[in-house]
Amino acid sequence: PYRWQAISLILGVLAPVIGSIPATFNHSILSFTPVGLACTGLVFALALFRFQLLDLKPVARNALVDLINDPMLVIDDRNRIVDLNPATASILGRTVEEMIGQPVEKSLYLWKPLIECLQSHTDRQEEISLDIHGEKRQYDLHLAHLGNHPGGQSGRLVVLHDITERTQLLERMRHLAMTDALTGLYNRRHFFTQTQRVLDTCRRYRRAFSLIMLDIDNFKAVNDSYGHTAGDEVLQITATIMRLGTRPMDIIARYGGEEFIISLPETTPDEAFQVAKRVCGQISGSPVTTSRGDVPVTLSAGVAGTLDAGSLSLKAFITWADSALYAA
Repeated sequence: PYRWQAISLILGVLAPVIGSIPATFNHSILSFTPVGLACTGLVFALALFRFQLLDLKPVARNALVDLINDPMLVIDDRNRIVDLNPATASILGRTVEEMIGQPVEKSLYLWKPLIECLQSHTDRQEEISLDIHGEKRQYDLHLAHLGNHPGGQSGRLVVLHDITERTQLLERMRHLAMTDALTGLYNRRHFFTQTQRVLDTCRRYRRAFSLIMLDIDNFKAVNDSYGHTAGDEVLQITATIMRLGTRPMDIIARYGGEEFIISLPETTPDEAFQVAKRVCGQISGSPVTTSRGDVPVTLSAGVAGTLDAGSLSLKAFITWADSALYAA
């Protein structure tokens, strides 16, 4: 960008020097130095008004680009790195001088997702995952194509903004939005969303579907006798046993208080009844060990199921399972 500024400076300095050569070496009384100085004035005027000789862009560039923490690099039409900031070089464990002029494939071979994005012929913005010192980091990629010159495209500007913390926070918020904080199981709202999707599939293909509702017997007595801390531990251990006693495809949630609910896609009523018996037996087989001592715990369960989901609604299954639970 500053080539003509440099050329004008050189020409302006050389003009009076060249003009003084005849008088210096030929002992001539005729000196062209004034003419050279006049040329210098003209060249410097051209440099000032045409090529912005005193423009502060180089200073602004250093302040804006070199000091930002986001990796930034400029790539020419031959896929060579022509500019980058220290943040990019630091991440790659090299110096700016080492990387200038190097092919992208050679310098960024560890960042294959970035190299693939550079094949695009249009501006783009997307999230990519890069390996930084052995750690996966998420980046928001901005790719902009620079102005054209005669004969083709002049280059591309790449800016990477680290959004790893933001992505992790969003994932954490998403997890909290669909899980119960105490037990780590799905919460009631997410259970309905996921189970309705599974039930729709079973209804479409007329497959079996079952649902189990479980309740810890006399849970209020546990809290009164052992304290709420022990009660929370009982809920957590119960949730863990349920998770271990079911399949990965089954959906388990804390329905409310000491109640739990499990949906079992492609499971017959008899199979669901055996699952309920197994979970209840594992819980009541031995006391639950808590910080306040061993707590005897039993479960009651209600099972609702069908061999053909047909047109049955989720509300119907919950109503039947709740009635069976109440009877238990």
